[in-house]
Amino acid sequence: MEQIVINIIDTHTNYTAVEKFTETGAPILTYSGGEARFASIMSSKFSFNILNETAEDGKFLDLLTGEERRFLIEIRNVTYLSNAIDKDAGLIWRGFLLPDIYSEPYENGCFFVGFTATDGLDVLKTKPFLFYKTNTVIDYIVKCLWETGLHQEIYFAPAVENAFHSWDKIQLFDECFTKFNEDKNSFDFTNCFEVLDQILTAIGATLYQNNGKWFITGFNRKANSLDEYSVYSCFGNFLRKEQVLKPLKKPLFNTGVNISITPPNKSVQLNVSYQQNENVADFTKYVHNDSLTNEEYVTCTTNDSVSSISPFNLWKKSGACKIWLYQENDMSVLKINNESNVHDPNELPVYQKKPPFFLTVSKIYGPPHDFENDYIELKSENTVYLSPQVEGKYLNLDIDFEFKIFNTKINNDIFDQDFYRQAVRVDVMIGNSTIFSTRSESLVYSSEDVRMHLKAEELGPSYMWYTAPYNPLFGPKYVLPRFITTRCLVAEVSKNNLKVSDLGKLNVRIYLPRNGDSRYWPFDHHVSEITITKLEIKVKGWEDEKFVLNREIRYTTKHQTELSFADGKNDLYLNLFKINDRESYPATFNEITLFNSTPTQDVLYYYFEIPGIYGDYVTSRYSSLKLYNGQNWFYAHFIFGLLNIESGIEFTANKIRISKARIDEFPHMRTFLNGISKITVGQTILKSAGSLNGISTTVPAEQYLSWKRWGNTTPERYLTTYAKMIHECTAVQAVTIEGTALDIIYPNNIVEFNFLGPKKFIPTSLSIDFSNGKTKATLVEDINQTNSDYATT
Repeated sequence: MEQIVINIIDTHTNYTAVEKFTETGAPILTYSGGEARFASIMSSKFSFNILNETAEDGKFLDLLTGEERRFLIEIRNVTYLSNAIDKDAGLIWRGFLLPDIYSEPYENGCFFVGFTATDGLDVLKTKPFLFYKTNTVIDYIVKCLWETGLHQEIYFAPAVENAFHSWDKIQLFDECFTKFNEDKNSFDFTNCFEVLDQILTAIGATLYQNNGKWFITGFNRKANSLDEYSVYSCFGNFLRKEQVLKPLKKPLFNTGVNISITPPNKSVQLNVSYQQNENVADFTKYVHNDSLTNEEYVTCTTNDSVSSISPFNLWKKSGACKIWLYQENDMSVLKINNESNVHDPNELPVYQKKPPFFLTVSKIYGPPHDFENDYIELKSENTVYLSPQVEGKYLNLDIDFEFKIFNTKINNDIFDQDFYRQAVRVDVMIGNSTIFSTRSESLVYSSEDVRMHLKAEELGPSYMWYTAPYNPLFGPKYVLPRFITTRCLVAEVSKNNLKVSDLGKLNVRIYLPRNGDSRYWPFDHHVSEITITKLEIKVKGWEDEKFVLNREIRYTTKHQTELSFADGKNDLYLNLFKINDRESYPATFNEITLFNSTPTQDVLYYYFEIPGIYGDYVTSRYSSLKLYNGQNWFYAHFIFGLLNIESGIEFTANKIRISKARIDEFPHMRTFLNGISKITVGQTILKSAGSLNGISTTVPAEQYLSWKRWGNTTPERYLTTYAKMIHECTAVQAVTIEGTALDIIYPNNIVEFNFLGPKKFIPTSLSIDFSNGKTKATLVEDINQTNSDYATT
């Protein structure tokens, strides 16, 4: 029998309750999991009771507080209590007392009152995942475990990983866990338990608490008697690599042991539902500016500085062309300051331009024209990477473009002679392959993809311009159209259901027009510029995938796993593992002090008043917001998550408001958070300069597609790697034992049992009876065997 002590610690005072007695058979530590070898989470709870020797009514009601993090429960091994070097020496388990359940018998004499504490993992089902923006897999795991209130080191040893980058470099987009609800005009958040379950399933690992530490152990590594773990702090900082020894136990069992045998899997099926980013290829946002004023329009066209204005600065030029802009219909609008129609005698009518303004490719006169090299295209960093994703299938593209060419000299006769048949010349490219073109010299050209028509000049309603003093006997000084549009050629370019199997960056290349005689002249019917008013590409991929890997064996057993993520360098899908695809936490230079004083407070909140001129800094640079208590500081987003009311930190009425109830959820941070006296934010945001998380932001496609399972160094696609890992863990018949061992067994123990010879088993479910020195356990035979009999089709 193992001698233990149970500490009940008030986290508000750090005092341990006075010594009490508990009942034999009552202290039970339970780990859930059932028979599932591939369970992602083994949550635990501890049930115990305390002797009420005086029969006093409600003697322990002070433990019923309603605060879920008020009382910390620790189970310690008595043997290690004198160890002053390691405060966690002898620590078996820790958790928080459930604060809202209390019952006791109503009787005379002494009696026992029961209590339950949990490790907080099941409580995560009630905690919304309020993470701030995109980050790495490790950061997401850390944030979920942070919400348990148990700030423990994390021992990490996954079953599968990228062949080039560790999991603390692999990103997942925050959209995978947060959905915008249009009906409520707000976001719906996934709970932390679900996020943790999805990620742990994806890396092929089980999470459990052991000796006051979080262990994340790969399905294919559970029976390694000595294994190397990457150790992270509760803040997600990498600390060290550590060899962990898992003790081997050979217990006797009570009678009534049940043994079952499961066959190997012939088939492993992995189901993935892809989340499409529907607007990823809509380049229309790159061709118009909606905020440019008439004065700014005049300035940039006079100074030839259009290419420095967003979003026109996202395009690069090649050859003898420049970036220009036009209003959608080249509309000039009469400037009218009032509608009285009576103007100062010295005022002259003025026509002006109004937004939106659209991207235009214009000829530079002087250099000879080069029909192959006079074009503009998006800069590489603004393009999107596409891939068919599902092997053997195509992407389907719908192309919908609109162009306008403004020239008052265009007439119907010239138009009817097909003089402008090649005025609209555009390529759509994936990588170096042209998949669509309106240029007649291209191999993928089809004249049916372009439809043109002439649009006549249009004059708005007449405006009567009178001069002061107004005299009804005299007519208006001017009769002017309220607006004027320019005669133009309109081209609609469309292609539906274009099937492509190429992979690479999607780009659009827009060439200068080509007249029927291949010449340019600025003063007649020749055209030399083209305006883009619509540039929409809809990419239709695959909503789901069922990946199947079979073995050539006689069994028919099938294993299915639902995976929330997959691999692939592909911007079309949100729920793929990303490698430095986003920089959500840019570095900053210098700091601005937003608050440096004592906050005001009421019963529920602390209030930190921020100068009005820095109000925008709080929201736009929240990732750099630091909270100080003396010389110590922490990033606000790490402790609380998003800047909103659900997270416990919000910005309203020029005040940062922090919830005291939310502070109480973090006992280890409570003193720090209750003493915040200074808040700063980054002054200057720095660019990544091509490197993020210590690696290049330009990652080759093969690194997205190369994965390996523990014990194997051959890189393969993620789904193949994962399916083989499952097959190797179920390669042969497996024995499952259910019974009561006459020994204490912990999750990190390996159990040896003799059935048809000695075999090693791993615990999947435990109920540890400390006072009687026995454990009711479900044990699954450990198998990790390489297979060579995979079916070829």
